Formats: sequence, structure tokens, C-alpha cells
Amino acid sequence: MSLLPPIKRPSGGRPLRTASVDSTISDKSQHSVDTLRGESRKASKSSVLRLGGVHEVTEDSDPFHGKDIVDSPLAEDLTENKDNDPQYLDIATPRPLRPDVNPEPPSPSRARWDTIRRHILHSPSPSVTQSLAPSLQSIPKPFTSPLPAGGRPGTPKSSRFPKLGMRQVVDTAREFALDDMRKFALELERACVQLRTPDGIPNRSLREGSIGGSALSLSLPQSAIPASTISSTNWSKHSGGSTIIPPQPSVLTLLRTLEQYEASLLHLPRILPHENQVLSTLLVPFMVPNPSEREQDYALTAFTLIIKTWRTDLPEAELDRCLWCCSAAARPSGIRAKIIGAISTLLFSRDATFRTETPALLQTILQALVLLLSTSSLDPGEFESVKGLILEVWNGGSGLISKESIQQEFGTPFSTSDTENDIREALAIESILKCVAYGSLKSRAWVLRNLVEEYWPVPTSTKALSALSTKAHSRKICTFAHAGLQLLEFDGLDYCSTLLGIIETLVLPEVARFSKIKGNEAMRLVVLLVVHILCLEVKEGGMSRSVRLITQWIRDSSPWKFELEGALCYLIENYELSRIARVFSSLVPLPGDVQKSIMAACFPKL
Repeated sequence: MSLLPPIKRPSGGRPLRTASVDSTISDKSQHSVDTLRGESRKASKSSVLRLGGVHEVTEDSDPFHGKDIVDSPLAEDLTENKDNDPQYLDIATPRPLRPDVNPEPPSPSRARWDTIRRHILHSPSPSVTQSLAPSLQSIPKPFTSPLPAGGRPGTPKSSRFPKLGMRQVVDTAREFALDDMRKFALELERACVQLRTPDGIPNRSLREGSIGGSALSLSLPQSAIPASTISSTNWSKHSGGSTIIPPQPSVLTLLRTLEQYEASLLHLPRILPHENQVLSTLLVPFMVPNPSEREQDYALTAFTLIIKTWRTDLPEAELDRCLWCCSAAARPSGIRAKIIGAISTLLFSRDATFRTETPALLQTILQALVLLLSTSSLDPGEFESVKGLILEVWNGGSGLISKESIQQEFGTPFSTSDTENDIREALAIESILKCVAYGSLKSRAWVLRNLVEEYWPVPTSTKALSALSTKAHSRKICTFAHAGLQLLEFDGLDYCSTLLGIIETLVLPEVARFSKIKGNEAMRLVVLLVVHILCLEVKEGGMSRSVRLITQWIRDSSPWKFELEGALCYLIENYELSRIARVFSSLVPLPGDVQKSIMAACFPKL
């Protein structure tokens, strides 16, 4: 049993490493043990001083004096044991435990390892920050690697081959561009939803604005609410509590979003995301009951920014922009002249990308311009400007129609006698006639009386048309007949004279040039239109022009006679009895020989 006193730990320092020695050690090694103990005390003292202990160990206060079973490690072992050294516990902040002791200068290898650790852990030490600052500033900021999902940043690895390194840079730049595009699209969609939703707030509870039971309103006084929020919000008190009225949404929000991303040309998408939705939203200030001139000006500014910054790859997208201008200019506003100027820019400027290269594009833009021209609120200068746009498109100023698209439209190849100008004219007239068939009754009547005879030239040639031209002009006449029949359903007597005048001066001479007359759909529809006019005239007591026209067809035994008889037989087979009786009762005023000819052809069907 050992008689040594218990071991005392030095205050203010960590316990020194000890080693147990067998109690049966021989007396022969006592001298060597004492020698080692003395050397270890000296090493311990220097070690404690280096570690910055609070109390110094002296010979008189050595707690290990006289211990035969306790031994301290050699000084070399303590210097190599760095796991318990406080100097290595915090790599980021290497500082001494005592302020009055200067730390040892780092060795070159130590400095290199500190540089590697700082680069990996992103926590540079003050000693190496200045030396690494120029190299860090030279690294391009957009291409720094983001932190992985695990939280530990990955070490950037440069490619060994120059081509692969450039590829990595390009891929990183592409990823940043895609992220910017997604963010841009999301902000555009959010701005559009805010403007198109009532009160700019999608949620119904937020739109109603009741905050009586809100925890925020109960816990926060009004003084705690930011002044900016109070100034931008209208408050009103009711008997049931307070109600917050949110500010009205403005097109300025969408304009600011477009301007923000337009300034960043580096990551600018080539095509505007959600363009249809954006254009529809910009049209809202022109469609509301009480339009605001400021909001309309914001909308036009945003639209001008769009057409200058973002190009389109499809002609249909350019057509949508032209249609937006026509729809916005159809409403009374102080900026209508600017909008009409924007139409001219989209169609005829040097850098204009829109070309009416197909029949559908040509007819759509002409219909929009004709409907704009029929707006009664246009002043004389604006009226003439729109007519000039129609004439320019009519003459091919916005592009020529390709032969391939014409052949695909009518299913007939071009012949040597066919010209693009003749087909274009037929398509343009048809687009005007479609405005008579569709739209408001006031607009349709105005187009019929003011534009059809102005833009539909009287045929001067009697030369037979080719198969392709016959199809084009036949479809045009079918559109006219359908439009006339629809107008007669409303207040037909007011349009009978105009319709009969167009039939006699324009339709009949043109049909006479058709290469195939028998069984032509256009002739059958024209006959039905004339019979319908005859019924209305008989009902109102006036029937001079329609009776004269039908009598001429029957007595001349022209192709119109066979079409008239075929049309009446069609009525007998497909219409109800009351309508058949009304049609045949209108034939009573016709001359006797004309009646006999008609009844002889229709009696077998009765």
C-alpha cells in the first residue's frame, strides 16, 4: 500500500498527462526515475508557460515531488501531442491565452495549410486575409459555386483541360440566365394577376379587408404600424369594426417590372414570357368604364418598351401586338394618335418583322383596321390615318403573300394567268365583307354602306378567270351573301336597296367570268338572298328591283334560271311549311310566264 499523499491538480491549468508505474519497481531504477522526474518538471514548467497557464509551477510547490508511481511524458511527446493543445482548437482565430505573450510566427508549411483550410471553410484568418484579397477579387462573382444542400461548401475544382473549363463557365452562366428568366416570368405573372384580380388581391378575405378579429390588429397599436403602410392604405370605420380598403392596382407595377429586367441586358430573355397575358393586362385601362389617362399612358409606355426590347419569332405573335393597338385605339383616349403611330411602326418600319405572307394574316390585320375605321369617335385626322394604313396593307406594304400559302388555302395550283395581286385583292375584299357579317349591328351597317362599294372595284374585263381565281372570287361572293342574309334577319328593309345594288353592279358581272358556273355555291347563295329580299319587299309593298331581276333570269334562260329553280326546290325540301308558304306567296306579283316556269320546276317537289 502506497504512503504517498493524494495527487493535487494545479489550479487554473489542465491536468498533466501521467503514467502509472508498477509499485514493485526495483531500487536499482530509482536513480533513473528521479532523473527523469526532474527533467519532466522542467519541461512541464516550460510547457505550462507556453500554454499560458495562470499559475507558474515552482520547485517548492511541485505536486509531483516524491511520487514514485507517477511519471510525466517527455517534452518531445507534449509538443507532438496537438490534439489537446488549445492553440489548435480554433483554427479561425489563432490567438494566445494570455495577452502579454506573443504567439509564435507560423511556419511556411503552417501558413500553407491555413490557406487551404481558409479556402475550404470560407473563414479566413486575419493573418492571411490581406494576402488573399487580390486573388479573391479577381474571381468573377456570378460564377462562384453556391452552397450544397448539406450546408458544407464544395471546393471549386478547376478543369485540367482549358476546353472543359470554358464549358463549365458556359454551363454556369446558362444556369444563371435560366434562373433569371424563371424569376422574370414569375414576377410578370404575379403583376398581371394583381392587376386583373378585383382590388388587386386574389384572396377574398383580404379583398374584403376586415381586420376586426385579426391577431395583429388586436396586439399592435396603430402607432406600431409603419407610416408608409398607413399612408398607402385607406381606412374607414363602420359600426361593426374597422375595414381596410387596399390601394387600387396600377399598370405602373407591371411597367416597373419590365423596366427592371430591360436594364439587365446580360440575362435578358429573347422572348417575353407570358406575352399574351401581359398584353391582355395592358388592355385593361382602355376597357374599364371610367378610364384613367395616366393608366393608359403607363400601358402605352409598357407596350412601347415591349416592342422595342423583345422580339418575336412567330408572325402570329407580331399580329397579336398589332391587334392590341387596334383594340386600344378603338376606345376614346388622348393617346389614340400615338397608338395609331405604333401600328404603322409595327407594319411598315425598316426593322419591322411582321409580314402578311399568308391569307390568314392579311385578312386578320385588315379586319382589325376596318373595325377600327368604323369607330364613330375617330376625328378626321385619325380617320384618314387609319384609311392610309388599310391602303398600304392592301397594296402589299406589309409583305406579299407567298404562292405556297395561296395554293394551300384554296387547294389549287397557280397557273400562268394567275397573279398575286389579283388573289390579294379578292382576299382583301373578303376581309371587308367579313366585317359586314360579324360585329355590332351599327358597325356592320356602316361598313356595308361606306366601304364595300369603295374598296370593291367594278369588273372591267370579261376574260374568264382561272380555276384558282374562280375559287378566290367565289368564296368572296359567298361571304357577301352570308353577310346579307344575316343583316336581313334584323331590319332587312333598310338594307335591301344597298344589297340589290351590289348584286347588280358587282356580283353578277364577276360571276359571269367564272370558269365553272353550273353548281356554283356562290350563285345559289345569291339567289337565296334575292328571294329573301323579294319576300321582304312584297311584305312592305315595294318589289320593283327584285321582281325585275328574277324576271330577267327566267326569261333569258341564263344559268341564273337553273340556280333559281334549284334554290326553290332546296327550300321545299329543307324548310318548314310556314316559310315555304311565305316564299311562294311572294312569287304572286311576278309575271304569269315567270310563275308558270317556276311552278313547273318546283311542282314535282311539292
